[in-house]
Amino acid sequence: MAASLPFDIRTPNVRERPKGLHATDVVVGSYGEDGSEVVLKENGSVIRVARRTGEELNGWPSFEYWLNAEVARLCKMFDAKGRCLDNARILPTT
Repeated sequence: MAASLPFDIRTPNVRERPKGLHATDVVVGSYGEDGSEVVLKENGSVIRVARRTGEELNGWPSFEYWLNAEVARLCKMFDAKGRCLDNARILPTT
């Protein structure tokens, strides 16, 4: 999804839905670095999928786990004054 945040949640869930998602899956976000999308599964787990193919790239056991992992990952990218330490964005891993 090339749209900037915030975005209409209908776009990735209806108009530009990744291939292979179940009807109960909800796209809740995306990564600008590669366009991959964050999907909340019915069981509460979270996966990151490739935008066009729907290929699962990685996953987390829960939304809370994913969110905490992302906060920790992003905090490492900034110093105590909030300045970005590295312009090269690194995508999440599990």
